[in-house]
Amino acid sequence: MSSVKRRLPALLWGVGAAAGIVGAVAPWVPHRAAGLRISAFDLFEVVKYLPGVREGAVPLLREAFLLPLALCAVLLAALPAVMACPGRVARWLFPVVGALIALTAIPPYPQVLTAYRDPEYRGQLVLSVGACLLAGLSPLARRVPRRVVGGLALLAGIAGLVLPLLQFWRVRALVDVLYNAPTGIGWGCIAYVLGLCAVLAAGVRYLSAPDYECQE
Repeated sequence: MSSVKRRLPALLWGVGAAAGIVGAVAPWVPHRAAGLRISAFDLFEVVKYLPGVREGAVPLLREAFLLPLALCAVLLAALPAVMACPGRVARWLFPVVGALIALTAIPPYPQVLTAYRDPEYRGQLVLSVGACLLAGLSPLARRVPRRVVGGLALLAGIAGLVLPLLQFWRVRALVDVLYNAPTGIGWGCIAYVLGLCAVLAAGVRYLSAPDYECQE
């Protein structure tokens, strides 16, 4: 296996995870006024005030809007585990950065103090803390065959695309009514989708490629 082919999947993985993180906090709902642009991360809070969602007429999994940030944080943390020859700094830096990014999704103070028993924030707490723990444990993934890692990346990528986009599709019409105009799709959503597609491509490559040893 050539050096370029060996490094390409990890490059796709890293670029895809980074693009996904940027896309998660960039506008999914575009608008001329900066204050009216809404990211996936902000949609978690905004949608609960929308008529239809508030009355329960539109069933919605609000935590799916936090999934892009949490999932991509874990993917970024796991990057050294899929690299051919990660440096010593990369082996601890990426998991730490990924864990810190995951913690940004934790409920705000003082809600975090009672989030474990509050249905409104319990899912957010579990998702954030769970992603943080997975990011911290990501170095262990280097002991797992890359075919298994590739398969897990495919499953995570598919879930990471389907769940948030399905919820976004359900609330788009409600947001259009709120803004009294068609809002379209923001560049953050596009960046996130492209990032996850890159991760999926890396997963396919790892799924079909043999394991290899680091040659330093």
